[in-house]
Order: sequence, then structure tokens, then C-alpha cells
Amino acid sequence: MTQKIRRLLKGLLKRRHPDSIDEIVAIEPGEELARFIFSSNHFNSTKIRPAAFLPPPDRKTSVFRKSKMGENEYLETRSLVSAKRKKAHKVTALIGVSTINLSKLGIEPEESDHKWHADIIDWPAEKEEQKLAAIILSQHASRE
Repeated sequence: MTQKIRRLLKGLLKRRHPDSIDEIVAIEPGEELARFIFSSNHFNSTKIRPAAFLPPPDRKTSVFRKSKMGENEYLETRSLVSAKRKKAHKVTALIGVSTINLSKLGIEPEESDHKWHADIIDWPAEKEEQKLAAIILSQHASRE
């Protein structure tokens, strides 16, 4: 990767310092979210598996607000996340904000590293309840 491309990609995830909370664009019910998947265990040839959405210990599942990004920014972001994780991107799970709400979870912008990053939040503490919510998300997710 050339130095110029590396600088461009780094700039996409550069820490943002908004002057006010108003600069963070509220998440709308009709938005499409992208969950980048790096493990073959999280999908099969036709669907996304619930494990793709299960939260880490901090109970925040990372997603990107695809409908807010242009195609080039989206592709560059996906490449940068892959490089940062040092893993090859396998597929992307696409899911609507309305499905997050249906599963009784929340979604909040988390733009410290990327303008269009967000976290799925409000996961229950109990693992079995997390699995049930992840099943709902996976049933409504499409593969890209």
C-alpha cells in the first residue's frame, strides 16, 4: 500500500473532536447498518449466524452507518477496519435500525475513531438473553 493511500485511510478513522454534541448526526430509524465479519464461523452460504452479532464483554457491538457513507468511503472504511484488525474481511451483515429496536436493543453513535461508527448497546447481561437478541438480528440481516 502506498504512503498516500495509507494517509488517506488513516484520515478516515482519525479521532474527531466535535465542537458540540449537535455535530453528531442522530441515528434515524430507516438507516442501514453494516457489521463487518471476519470469521467464517459467523456466516454460511445463505445467511448470517447469530454469533456475528454477539457483543464482546463491554456489551457494545460495533457497526457502521452504511447509508450515511458514499460508496468509496464505505469501501475504504471496510479496508481500513480489516487492516486494523489484521484479518481479511469475509462478508458484511446488513441490518436496519428498526430491527435493532425490534430486538429491544439500542443504537448510539460512537464517533471517536470514525464519523459513521455506532454501537449496538443495551445488551442484557445474561448470555441466553443475548443469544435470543442475536437470533432476531441474524434472522433480519442480509449478506453483502
